[in-house]
Amino acid sequence: MGPQAQAAELLATVLVNEGAEVRADGLVYLSGPRLFVQVRPTQVMEEGPMTMFMGTITTSLEVGRFGATVTVVGVGVDLRSAVGEALAHWLCGTLPVFLFWRGRHDCLTSPPGEIVTKGGRFTVLRGPLTARGVGEGESPQEGPDRFYWGPLSAVLETCRLLPRVHWFELFASKGASDEVEATCNWGNKGWVNGDGVLREVAKTWPPTDQPMRSFRQFIMLLPQGADQETLTAPTLWQRLRQRA
Repeated sequence: MGPQAQAAELLATVLVNEGAEVRADGLVYLSGPRLFVQVRPTQVMEEGPMTMFMGTITTSLEVGRFGATVTVVGVGVDLRSAVGEALAHWLCGTLPVFLFWRGRHDCLTSPPGEIVTKGGRFTVLRGPLTARGVGEGESPQEGPDRFYWGPLSAVLETCRLLPRVHWFELFASKGASDEVEATCNWGNKGWVNGDGVLREVAKTWPPTDQPMRSFRQFIMLLPQGADQETLTAPTLWQRLRQRA
């Protein structure tokens, strides 16, 4: 069984209470929140006794339509365990935001917040932080509200956000030799200013004896007084205008 099929099977098993049903290779429909979840492998690596799985998960309202895409990475002793770890990060960090958005569960670790931008007022749904290379008791003391969102929101307040649903995939890492990497995707597209914000956050982390420490978070903004039920892709001009 290939990684896509394994991922779909695992999701359907774990999300049975959400009415999960495998529709195709890597595609699962959740009848509870009325969402389609598509897993696409991008790379599988085997090195010694370990296997690494890398891929993307796209959540959409209809099959083949535009959706929110995030990157997933998992490591295990074989392909199945690597796929399982990758899915676990998505299940713990990203899915709670979608379930809250679709009215299924109040399962966010942080209560909904609010941000006022030059484009209007938005409700903020912050997913739990998911970590790698972090020991017990090493999670950030500031909590998810201030860890990434605090400095990022200060930048977004100056942007002219369109009155639509926005989502952000936030990732930063710091290695044992203090090298820092960061990626901030806004609506599936890279955002250079966001990358810079996350890099500055990661620079403040204490030294680690792990090869790499990383934190990932998924955040969704819902426009107040406008359509909160649709995931749409902005045009290039719209992206440039709202980030000005």
